[in-house]
This record gives sequence, structure tokens and C-alpha cells, in this order.
Amino acid sequence: MKKNDRSHGRRDERAGGKDGGRPPRQGGFAHRGQRQDPLEARRAQQKAAIEHEPQRTCIITKKQLPPAELLRLAWAEGQVIPGPKGGGRGAYIKIARDVFDQLDAKVLSRAFRDQVRDFDRDQFLNDLHAMAERRVLESVGLARRIGILVTGTDNVPGSAHDGVLLIADDLASRSRAKLGVTPFISGAALGQAAGMGYVGAAFIPGKTHHITNEAAYWLAVWYESDPRGPARSREQTGNEGQNEASHE
Repeated sequence: MKKNDRSHGRRDERAGGKDGGRPPRQGGFAHRGQRQDPLEARRAQQKAAIEHEPQRTCIITKKQLPPAELLRLAWAEGQVIPGPKGGGRGAYIKIARDVFDQLDAKVLSRAFRDQVRDFDRDQFLNDLHAMAERRVLESVGLARRIGILVTGTDNVPGSAHDGVLLIADDLASRSRAKLGVTPFISGAALGQAAGMGYVGAAFIPGKTHHITNEAAYWLAVWYESDPRGPARSREQTGNEGQNEASHE
């Protein structure tokens, strides 16, 4: 082999073989001009993040669960405070009414390794329910401001598989049955959060959008912390005492 041929051969080997084709980088582009779908790339990243998401142990069930299924409690300045990460010693509980109903001073004292006195479960659930409602309505307002909120019973989808569907609790029973989800709050309150008039139904699309995820999380907390009992259970038994207004 001539000198020039040998130098060309070494360059070919460094480039990935004598055929001159450099092997594509892992996760890169196989051919020039071929582009990866950014949406598919984002979904792949989110799937990987979920699979590697650290789990936490519920202090009641003792089961490990992902953070999306848990509510964090903090012990700060002699109070049990629900919500995201913050100051104070933390503990996690599953977002389920049967778990909430088992909270007491003894369980919390053991979890926080401190003496918890005068824990009022009913007041805790009232405060948690009000907090969850505010968080859901904040998500509605954010969704309206960035232009992704869909409103109106004729415009929202018939299911919430790809987002969060909220319907007014004073919506006509025929419309509620058509949409098939548990009612949230009044149409006036829902509309106020969206900066509109009465809103019978609102949909926040995009199950991978952070606003949608936030709304879904706090809506689950709202359902399970209802002082009257889990809202889903009440809906399944017929909602005998619910207002039957004729809003559409």
C-alpha cells in the first residue's frame, strides 16, 4: 500500500470504517437532513424521567409510590402543613380518602419524630380542600392566559384522557351525564377563574403539559379531601341533593 493510501485508510477507520460512513451518535441523526420529531423526543424524555422518578413511602399504607400519587406534609412551627416541598420535616401520604381518615396525632408524631398535639383532622381536611380548589382554579387561569383552555359543553371532549375536564356542579343533569365526569364547583366560580362569565365546562388539554399535570394533581386532592366524603363516591350514588339548574 502506498503512503497516501495508508493515510487515507487510517482516516477511514477513525471515521467508522473504510466505507467512509461515520456511525450515528446514539440518540442523534442517522442521516444528514433527517430530523428527530421534537414532540417524540420530549415524550421519550418524560417517559424516562417517570421511570427513574424517586418513590416515597406513605406513612399510613407503608407502600412506596411516585410523588404524583402522594401528598407531602410538613411539620413547621407546631403545625401540619400540606403542600409541595418546603421548610420543616416532611412526610408523605397517599392521596386517598381512606388514608386521610387515618391521620391522627399519634401517626404524625411518629412520622415527624416530634410531639404533635391537638391535631384536628376535620379542620385539616377543610383547609386542604380549600387549598386544592385554589390550585385547580389557578391552573384554569394560567391555561386561559396562554391560550390552551377550551370552554363550553359543546367544545370540550367527552373524556379527560388527554387532559383535565372540569364541569360545573350546577350544570344541567343531562349535560353532566353526557360529559361523564364528577362535577367540580359552580359555573360562576369556574368562569371567574377563567376571566369569563358562566362556564359550564372547561378542558385543559395536553397530559404532558405542566399546567395540566398540576391541575390533575390538585383535582385529585380536591376530590379526596371533600369534607362531605370523596366527591367521586357521592357522584356514583346519585348526588340526590345536588342543584339541578338548567345551565347548558
